[in-house]
Amino acid sequence: MTVFSLKLLALLLMLLDHVYLFFSDTLQVPLWFTWAGRLSAPLFFFCMAQGMEHTRNPVRYLLRLYTSSLLMGGGNLLLPALFPGGGELSNNIFSTLFLGALLISLLGLSAADPRRGAGAGALLLFLFFASWTACACLPPSAGRVVSLLLPTPFSVEGGAMFAALGPLFYFFRNDPRRRAGAYLLFSLCFFTQPLLLALQGTPWQSAFLELSYQWMMIFALPLLLCFDGRPGPSAKCLFYSFYPLHIWAFFLLSRR
Repeated sequence: MTVFSLKLLALLLMLLDHVYLFFSDTLQVPLWFTWAGRLSAPLFFFCMAQGMEHTRNPVRYLLRLYTSSLLMGGGNLLLPALFPGGGELSNNIFSTLFLGALLISLLGLSAADPRRGAGAGALLLFLFFASWTACACLPPSAGRVVSLLLPTPFSVEGGAMFAALGPLFYFFRNDPRRRAGAYLLFSLCFFTQPLLLALQGTPWQSAFLELSYQWMMIFALPLLLCFDGRPGPSAKCLFYSFYPLHIWAFFLLSRR
């Protein structure tokens, strides 16, 4: 499978997940829609790591992700204000992809020039701390704007774990076996929550299949193993536009 094939499959799986997210109550969408959606994010992060490895201009790649994050976040703030009754919009995987790509850039810089890498890392930690402090002190609406402008591992969609997934794929980019092993261990971390629920008395089926099923991302591994190293067609406009447009359309359609 090429990068394009993996992106297209991830897009379709993401669509199923968001159909469940927005319409599970009104249309009685089955739970397996969101189970399938657990595979989409890992595929997108894998493709992002491939993009960072092969891009001719990493800075432009980062700017494209950051700009997409700003546009998506701006729309997420504007739509609920213009069309109340549909709750808030928090979906913005672009911010997580940007942060992962930024960490990949830091890894590359540290490998090429440890001193500059240490300086860039210190600056990044300072910006993370400044953003976190501002979000804690400001009103929630202002905090959302700050976290959009200065995303941190604690404010992006998926949190610190998913922000680290892209760098993990990048670090093992030249060793598919170790990359698969690292992803397997990463996925196993998500067994912790349903296991604790089960040990506390929750029925096992309910704990693993209804309450906490992020562990199902492990099933993306066979798809990653099918990657053949080829990029395939680019189709940037499709992937950068489909995500925000379908989220906003689902938001408007699901309003009560």
